[in-house]
Amino acid sequence: MIKVLFVCLGNICRSPMAEAVFRHYVKEAGLADKIAVDSAGTGDWHTGSPPHRGTRNVLTANRISYEGITARQITPSDMKDSHYIIVMDEQNKRDVERLLGYAYGEKRPHIGKLLLPRMRASGMFPIRITRATLKKRMNLLPTGAADC
Repeated sequence: MIKVLFVCLGNICRSPMAEAVFRHYVKEAGLADKIAVDSAGTGDWHTGSPPHRGTRNVLTANRISYEGITARQITPSDMKDSHYIIVMDEQNKRDVERLLGYAYGEKRPHIGKLLLPRMRASGMFPIRITRATLKKRMNLLPTGAADC
């Protein structure tokens, strides 16, 4: 099974949205038995919390389930077992790479950055997000999301 992990700072806004959207399209494509999708944060202060209200609102408006998603911190086993780690920004990438140094021997997952439309000043949510935008952005993920 291919394991994809989305990572942001607190795991309540961006990475749970990416997890929910990607999981939605994996399921829609009939690949749920081949691709496992998860999310985590580099920090631990939101552990156990549901996704942010704004994230839930966007997902609900687009008929995408966030059931079962709660914030958690990335672990050495996440880093060891994931084939792909998709971070939400450059700082997340640096944090994950720093953490990888403590968790890894020889196996390293592919680490890439998710390509998102411009964010509002809050940095949390796209200015305008529609089902078509979500689908277009997630269709880019397999080939265009990584900046190796």
